[in-house]
Amino acid sequence: MPESFPVSRELLRIKQISPEYGLLLDLLKGAIAHGKLSPEADSWEQLDWVKFRGLAEYHEVVPVVYPALKNHDLQVSPEVMSSMRDYYYRCLAWCQSLSKEFLRVSDAFRGSGIAVLPLKGVALLSDLYSSSPARTMSDIDILVREADLCRAERVLVGLNYRQELHGLKKEYWRQRHYHLVFHRIDVPRAPVLEVHWMLDYKRNGPELLPRIWERERAIEDAQGQRFAVPSPEDSFFCLALHLRRFGKIQCLKNILDLKLLLEKYERGFDWDYILKESFRGRMRSSVYFSLCQADIIMPGLTCGRVFERLKLSGCKKRMIANFIDRHSRRAPAADGEKNGYLFSQFLLYDGLFEPVRYIINIPQEQFCNYYGLRPYTKKSRLLYRIRFLFILYRLIKGCFSLRIRGWQK
Repeated sequence: MPESFPVSRELLRIKQISPEYGLLLDLLKGAIAHGKLSPEADSWEQLDWVKFRGLAEYHEVVPVVYPALKNHDLQVSPEVMSSMRDYYYRCLAWCQSLSKEFLRVSDAFRGSGIAVLPLKGVALLSDLYSSSPARTMSDIDILVREADLCRAERVLVGLNYRQELHGLKKEYWRQRHYHLVFHRIDVPRAPVLEVHWMLDYKRNGPELLPRIWERERAIEDAQGQRFAVPSPEDSFFCLALHLRRFGKIQCLKNILDLKLLLEKYERGFDWDYILKESFRGRMRSSVYFSLCQADIIMPGLTCGRVFERLKLSGCKKRMIANFIDRHSRRAPAADGEKNGYLFSQFLLYDGLFEPVRYIINIPQEQFCNYYGLRPYTKKSRLLYRIRFLFILYRLIKGCFSLRIRGWQK
């Protein structure tokens, strides 16, 4: 019998989280322990299963928790189990489609002498989720050398891909971005392909992870296909840097990725490399935030000395811990999530100037995505030109709305 653990009740006492969120954490801890732990089902009758499903969907972990819930289907709402089952099998089919398309593109690139590495989704699917290859993801991210970018685009045109410019010039994407977006035009609902030549927006400073290509390794997918992926340490940095992008910074899927990575490669994980590149690439805050987030949400990290060796100030450590604790308990409202993301940028960079410069020089499509505007319209272009005033206005409005909701409660 798997060992049972009362994590939910302990977390409820310490953090006052909802029982639905506590169960979600229990199930994820069971996934990390490969089924050696199982949640207690005695008090499940009191759970709001619709709320649980909403949390699982928000945190993009339905494909992970559904297999564990199948063993307790009598205690779970039949309607919720049915919808989660449909979600799981749709995700499974989609992941197979993404993997197949990545291999098609990868084979074409290698045939043209272009080195390619998958980032995040496809790489993690075959590495960390191989026993149950279903992980929520929307597109295919790959990395090529900047010198190979023009050749890579020609290969993709031969594979019936076209670059998505959104009405802007190619020079804009090359100068203001770190990836290009391609759509396959011959297949409906085909995966979107994002071709990266950098891992973050351009910055004044050293190149990030200059040894990523020489540190690559080969893995094998479920069909026996071998392909190169980043080293575990470089995959860790990719996950940490992804926190800087607009989205759900407290998404449990991202934390689970990190925990599974550290669990699998704990013995040979090169923490000296992590520390060296964190200092050299000015990524100490992002690395600390990632580790702190994983340790607060799902305790059990065995890298305690790394926290100290990153040498962040005590004030910043407390701010990061308080931010994670405050934002980890539920899916926030839209304004709260946006303001939380805006504030998190000052916690994810080592200095003050970089996040300020990023916010001031935010690309137009990122600005529209952040504020829910239709991109490339006259209205969005105008608001982008006066974005300094607009950002300040929305920030004040969001804080005021949250305060009003707090008073109403």
